[in-house]
Amino acid sequence: MIAFLKTHYMAVIFAIGVGIFSGIPQYLAREALGSDYQGVPYLFQDAEAVYLTRIQEFKDGHGDVTSPFLYEYKVGKSVMPPTGEYIYWLLSKITGTSIISVLVVSKYVFPAALFLLVYVFVLLLIKEGEGRRLLALAAATWITLGYELADVNTALSIFNGSYTSTYLSIWSRAVNPITGALLLFGFLISLLLLLREKYKATVPTILLLSVMTGYIFSFGIAFASLTIFIIVSLIFREYKKAVILFLILIGALLINLPHLLTFSTNEGEALKSGLLLTHTPLLSSILMGVILILVAGLFSDYVKKRPFSLDSPQVFLFIVLLAGFAAMNQQVITGKTVWPHHFVQYTIPLSMIAALVAFYVYIRPLIVSWWRLVLWGVIGISFMFALVSLPTYKNRLPEYKKVNDYAQMFEWLEKNDGPCVVLPVGEIEQINSYITALTHCDVYFTHYTFIGIPRERIIHNELVNMKFQNIPPEDVAEYLRDNEGRVRAVLFRDWRDLFHHSSDAWLISTGDRDEIDSWIEGQIQEMALAYKDFYRSDFRTELLKYRIDYVLHDKEGKIPFDTSRFPFLEKIYEDERFIAYEL
Repeated sequence: MIAFLKTHYMAVIFAIGVGIFSGIPQYLAREALGSDYQGVPYLFQDAEAVYLTRIQEFKDGHGDVTSPFLYEYKVGKSVMPPTGEYIYWLLSKITGTSIISVLVVSKYVFPAALFLLVYVFVLLLIKEGEGRRLLALAAATWITLGYELADVNTALSIFNGSYTSTYLSIWSRAVNPITGALLLFGFLISLLLLLREKYKATVPTILLLSVMTGYIFSFGIAFASLTIFIIVSLIFREYKKAVILFLILIGALLINLPHLLTFSTNEGEALKSGLLLTHTPLLSSILMGVILILVAGLFSDYVKKRPFSLDSPQVFLFIVLLAGFAAMNQQVITGKTVWPHHFVQYTIPLSMIAALVAFYVYIRPLIVSWWRLVLWGVIGISFMFALVSLPTYKNRLPEYKKVNDYAQMFEWLEKNDGPCVVLPVGEIEQINSYITALTHCDVYFTHYTFIGIPRERIIHNELVNMKFQNIPPEDVAEYLRDNEGRVRAVLFRDWRDLFHHSSDAWLISTGDRDEIDSWIEGQIQEMALAYKDFYRSDFRTELLKYRIDYVLHDKEGKIPFDTSRFPFLEKIYEDERFIAYEL
């Protein structure tokens, strides 16, 4: 370790810089609130509260995470193995710190760790040569700080100051894609060593592949890479390597057999978790472009009769990128895929590495005088992008201030011993997800119906929600049509229903929008009919069909809350923002 620090001190300095840029928005946001900060973390990346809720399930003793939001349905196997979430919980147990503290620290440490993994990976690819450390620095910096530069429109809007949302590093998002990236690059390093006959790498290779199933996108690329390397090893007549790689593949499948069986035998839940039944291919222009560059380079090597080997940088990266293409498009043959748009979270970084390696191998010898300027340019623009995007955290400060108003209520809920189920009234999904993420309590209903919730419970929850909003039975069909997006969001069959109004050309091509419209109308009519009977029934009896401890009213919520309509509710708690009732 000391020797590494002495030799690669620049990489360590860069990694620290990457960690600071990635994690510091949460610190700056907290400081910007001043006295309004009440301890609620800055969770403004997609699904972070959901991921934190899933981590909380480990703490509460529900390791399979089959029903992260509701008190019921916590027994069974989930189609989404929570291996990424387990890492955070395990770190919390090992360090003796809270899950929130681990999450906060991870936003600094994990991106820095990713930087070092990419750096080491590139150094191993390029075994020798002038400027290989600079190449590794450029690749690692580009991936960790300049990832969004691949989206030209977003990058330009950030540079010119017109970006109105909050740009936070993709690698600082809780659980995924960062844990998938750490495992994937660890796997690629281990695989590369194995191909160089470092057979002690067999054990870490199989372990890393086995735990990647928690995020199908990193696992898919790793699995496809291993499969292609087995085939190519046989072609190259390297039978020993082929056998070892095959045993790794089989071992990983056996380790994950329970979850694989759950996924294959529970198609309904798999569909709600992102599975799509389609044969439509999906192309990535960045991935295809870099593959073509490597093909041109490999053809040049062939013409010039340069030797090929599985572990040479061009061949290794070509196979890995080919694996990314295969993972993204295997549905052409199998007819099944899991939201392939997410594969770009890894194919883009791998394409970045491949593009820089191709530049280093093929272009560098032609421009001896200034090739270093290109690599320093990549580093410079990546740091500049990180610096320019940093102030965008301010765009969510008003919302962050409101979220911190929840803190007093959270503290009160945490004083409850044992199970606790809260029903927030109205369209306040943010409060729902924060309750489950930051306390030990479950909630009565949630928009997060991807896993663990039977259809009848989803409909029941929506009827309860409408009754609290005092929707008259004669108006319920119109109300549901006005809120058609909500119907799709909770009752969707697969993600084509969920993203019905998406402008994504690939998604549009995979589904029948007329059929989806007809299905939605059928759901509306069914729910409207059920609501008419539900409205006339005893509301307290209906509520008590499932566990409920508190009804929570947000004083700043969207709907008025007339307690005279619910005489069975008794106020037991009130602060400046919330009132809690028990039945």
